[in-house]
Amino acid sequence: MPSVVSPVSNRLLYYLEPAGPDMNGSTNRFADRLEPLGVATGAFLVAVALGTVAGMPWTTNGSTLVSAVQLLGVAGMITIGVGLAWLARLE
Repeated sequence: MPSVVSPVSNRLLYYLEPAGPDMNGSTNRFADRLEPLGVATGAFLVAVALGTVAGMPWTTNGSTLVSAVQLLGVAGMITIGVGLAWLARLE
C-alpha cells in the first residue's frame, strides 16, 4: 500500500531536511534540521521581550530598583534571543 503524504507535510519535511544535494540533485533550504527551530525560538524571545517593554511594567510598581531589574531582564532576554538566532544560523 503506498503511503499518502499531504502537501502541507511535504512542505514541512522540505524545511526540516538537512541542506545539501539529495537523490534528485536538488539542494535543501537549511544546513541543519534544528536551524528553523533555533531561529524561530530566538525571534519569539525577542518578540516577547519587546512586548514586555511595550506593556510598560514599570508603571505598576513603586520601586525604581524593581523597574531597573525588569528592564535588565528584558535586555537579557533580547540578548539571548538574538544570540540564539545567530547561533542557529552559523554553519
